[in-house]
Amino acid sequence: MLAATPLIGGTPSVSAILVMMTALGVLPLIMVMTTSFTKISIVLVLLRNALGVQQAPSGMAISGLAMAATIMVMAPVWQQISARLDIPAIMDGREQPTMTEMVDAGRAPLEAFMRKHVDPGELASLNKLVTDMRFYDDGEERPQSEPGHEPWLVLVSAFAISEIGAAFKIGMFLAVGFAVIDLIVANLLMAMGMTMFPPSTVSIPLKLLVFVMTLGLSKLMHGLIASYPR
Repeated sequence: MLAATPLIGGTPSVSAILVMMTALGVLPLIMVMTTSFTKISIVLVLLRNALGVQQAPSGMAISGLAMAATIMVMAPVWQQISARLDIPAIMDGREQPTMTEMVDAGRAPLEAFMRKHVDPGELASLNKLVTDMRFYDDGEERPQSEPGHEPWLVLVSAFAISEIGAAFKIGMFLAVGFAVIDLIVANLLMAMGMTMFPPSTVSIPLKLLVFVMTLGLSKLMHGLIASYPR
């Protein structure tokens, strides 16, 4: 049986290492489903596609920028989680919380964040759908979840759907704006009789010029971060 006491010399105990490894294993899924990372990364990918440059910035650069913005957005939530869990004490082996205690410590702050930013209509619709899909005996009354007391899985799913939908809405406006430049360039080249000249050769530098001159990336990132009021 694994020892639950700290090892000699203040090194982390085996149980603490197992708990931390489990937490790190599910961390990517938690980041994608319960934070602003998905929305910000999708918007940046759609921006790159709208500009027409498929290789710059790279996927790693987009993920890094999205992660930095997510850290700023989620900082208050993580501060609340850290207040509930003494991470240094866990790493030193002085405290050995169970997996249930760790989940409970992180669940309340994340749930408050998601409820603040989830689409209420999506949450209510998905909750009703899940309730109607459950099996009940004939004559058994179907319980109705009150607003604010939806199951955790329903809340996480509704939040992810809301974030992805909001990201595509922002990407739509970006794509339409840059598509106007593509149409203008294509029409001008056609009017000049340069039908064999690729329009992207002119439109891509022009879109980059407009994007840089208007400080597009800075304003976009500021807007994405500000869309999560504290």
